[in-house]
Order: sequence, then C-alpha cells, then structure tokens
Amino acid sequence: MAATWLAGAGTALVTALLVRFCSPAGTEGVLAGAVLGCLLGMAGAQGFTNMFDPREKSLLNRLVSALLLALPLGAGGAAIDNAATDELSGRFVVIAFAACVAALTVGVLIADQLITRLRLSPRAALILSMSGWINGVGAWAVLAHRSPLETVGAVPVACGVWLVTAAVLGRILAPSAHRSGRAG
Repeated sequence: MAATWLAGAGTALVTALLVRFCSPAGTEGVLAGAVLGCLLGMAGAQGFTNMFDPREKSLLNRLVSALLLALPLGAGGAAIDNAATDELSGRFVVIAFAACVAALTVGVLIADQLITRLRLSPRAALILSMSGWINGVGAWAVLAHRSPLETVGAVPVACGVWLVTAAVLGRILAPSAHRSGRAG
C-alpha cells in the first residue's frame, strides 16, 4: 500500500514540475496537475504492475498486454504530435510499443535492483519501477511537445526520470521496509 501512495506522490511531483515549467498554467493548473498526476500515478502503477508482473503473467500474456497498451498510448502520441505539427503519423504506435516492451523488460530489471539493493518486496519494487516508467513516458510526451527537445532528444531525459523516480521512491520506502521486517 505504501508503494502505491509513493507512486502517486512521485507522479504528482513530476506532473506539477512539468506543468509549471512546460505550460502557461498558473498555480491552479499546477495544483490540478499534481492532483490528477497523483490519482493517475497510483492507478497506473498498480495497473501496469498487474499487466507486467513476471511472477503472475507469462511472457506471451505480457507481450499481448504491451501491444494492447501501445495502441492507446500511440494514438495519444499521434494526437499530441498532430496538434503540434498538423501532421498525422503512425510512428507513435511503434514508439509506444517500444516503451511498453521497455516496461516489461527494463522495468523488471529495475525492480530486481530495488529488491536486491533495498530489500523491497517484489510487488512494491515493481510498483515503484512502473511509477518511474509512467513519469518517464509523461516527461517524454511533454518535453517532446512543449520544449526545445526534439522527439528523440527527450528520450534520455525520460529514461533519467524513470530511473531517478524508481530509485528515490525505493530509498524512501526502504527504511519502512527494514523496520517492518525487524518488527516481524
């Protein structure tokens, strides 16, 4: 439960920063973005953990989930790009599928590191990794659309947001995991 709340808090912070620095929204917009980010971050981290959990889903099932998830993400990316450039492109479906494949492969590797280094439970570690992934995808979408970074230039920043979010949230959760482990 704590991992889900931390996922929401992390996404709220990243969303608030993106809204503040990449949009003309005022204080109300930043607050609304933070609240929406928190709710979507909590729901998304749980949902993606359920879809990409290698302990509960087969590789085929996770690949099908990635493909199904790539369709709405790709459509969203195409809509954002169309609004910015007045061009319609299907490349965002491919980019979204690559991002989903990264979630089910690299996301699991990041979770494994959180388990090994911070002794988090597998479920909590995967939730935090998926939270970082959500933040990375959101950062990529905003930076590719609303910043001088080009579509590809935003990718390293998005990967950094993913790793930093997972690592920081893992560090925050780790002391409570150690205390509850000692208490039991």
